[in-house]
Amino acid sequence: MESLSRKYLFFILALLIFIGLSLRLVFIDAPLWYDEAHSVLIAKMEFPFEINKYLMSVDLQHTPFYFYILHFWINLFGESDITLKILSLIFSLCSIPAIYFLSVKLFDKKTALIAPLLLTFNSFHIIYSTEVRMYSIIMFLSILSVNYIYDYIETNNNKSLIKLSIINILMPYTFTGAFVFVLAQIIAVISVFAKCRNLKQYIISNLVVIICLIPYFITIYGYHLKRSEFLLSHVTEFSLANIFGIFQNFLAPLCGSIFWATLNPFYLNIQTLFFVFIPVFVSVYLIYKAIKNSDKNILLLALITFITFFFFTIFAINKTIVMAPRYLIFILPLMLILVNSGLTNFKKKFLIIFITYYCLLSAYYIYTDQNIKESKMNSLLTSVNYIKALNLNNQDMVIMPFASSVISHYTDKDFPKTPRIEAIQELRIYNNKNIYADETIKRFKNENTNEVFKELILSKNYISENFHKYILNTFVNPVKKDHYILLVIFGLDSEVLMTEEDLHNFIKTHEMDTNVMVLNGILSKFFLDIHKIIQEKAVLKDTKIVNDNVYFLYQKR
Repeated sequence: MESLSRKYLFFILALLIFIGLSLRLVFIDAPLWYDEAHSVLIAKMEFPFEINKYLMSVDLQHTPFYFYILHFWINLFGESDITLKILSLIFSLCSIPAIYFLSVKLFDKKTALIAPLLLTFNSFHIIYSTEVRMYSIIMFLSILSVNYIYDYIETNNNKSLIKLSIINILMPYTFTGAFVFVLAQIIAVISVFAKCRNLKQYIISNLVVIICLIPYFITIYGYHLKRSEFLLSHVTEFSLANIFGIFQNFLAPLCGSIFWATLNPFYLNIQTLFFVFIPVFVSVYLIYKAIKNSDKNILLLALITFITFFFFTIFAINKTIVMAPRYLIFILPLMLILVNSGLTNFKKKFLIIFITYYCLLSAYYIYTDQNIKESKMNSLLTSVNYIKALNLNNQDMVIMPFASSVISHYTDKDFPKTPRIEAIQELRIYNNKNIYADETIKRFKNENTNEVFKELILSKNYISENFHKYILNTFVNPVKKDHYILLVIFGLDSEVLMTEEDLHNFIKTHEMDTNVMVLNGILSKFFLDIHKIIQEKAVLKDTKIVNDNVYFLYQKR
């Protein structure tokens, strides 16, 4: 009977992996967006020193382990879009059996199949399963980490403790924010199992983990020191919509604000009622029932989840991070297991109805909604295709104040020259002499930076003569007579485009008191200045808007 049971479980898990694969292949042919192309840019650098150097001098936010893995993956299998995505896909599919083997420590074998079923159809996990980023890997590691906690608590087996320590060391080196998960885990275990006979060894092992993470702490502190000098930040103001956005993405069939924090209020209509509100509120109630009626093991999961969520919320309120769902993806499997636990409090009929409802709506959303593919297409590939359609060549010039550092993933030797100019990265460095005059740099040190920016934006002159010369010498002068210069303003950046008069009126009538206001104002000034500098030596021939991207085509005089 046991042999038959194992065969049955193997068949069910194999079937879930197959269904999971079919759902995840929906996005396998989506082009890379900026963050993914940035991963490739870093991973193609020399291992390990060039990768580390770039992360610590330019990127200033990520830890290196994922890029090491991707580096060797590219060396072995190449860098086609599909090949790159397969690495994440493997870890995504491995998470399905992994969450079962975690769940079976908490429930009987049949009940433990609910969590992998929910994960198989989870829209957010499906969308990120082929993302060329560290999210699939970090979620897989989070499942293993909690699995080894239960192994150690139940068996007092030192091998499990060693495995747990290794995973908890790897997690922060793979994803910067994962240390919060490790810290939440330590607090939760000590709180729930304070009287456990083998807690002392667990504490000692975590002291070893902390020691092994010293380079991580030094790196993060270095990032903090450098980023504290930045003049600008893209971190938005925290709102309660951010929290509901997390729950929507993790628990609802219909995802929202996939790539950023949820900023807009939620409106009730037929679609959001059935695809968002009903599944979210039912899932939250199930989590509540799980915590209320269950044992220490479930309480441990709940504490890890809520402590992690609490820390991230505090960081978001203090504008340390953006409350984007993907940054918290490592708590997604724990939330699904809590939903699994809550379902055990209800009759079989309700369980079947809920799971069928959730899975069918998720599958419908994944197979019918093309917004994810379209948003990724618009990020890089649409612009490349548009530029190629203009028949520009390597004697022409493209100015891309966003994504110029990564556009080479889709270009060839005949593509126009595209020197790197990342607007936000350039503008946020107070002593950047390509952008700011010496006097302005001094003022940034001694005066209110928002007031300095306001004066720069309202000035009839360029941001500086340094900036004027930089744009001319790098982008305009190298282009020969009658050849073309194309200025590309991407999606969200295009929203700040306005005339000089409109910009001045806007700044005069609004307080420069938020990150977004200052950033939008100086970006608009940045784009206007580039436009005027180009026209000193070129004629504007055409302006086009294609998929929210704005293209200004000039011909050199």
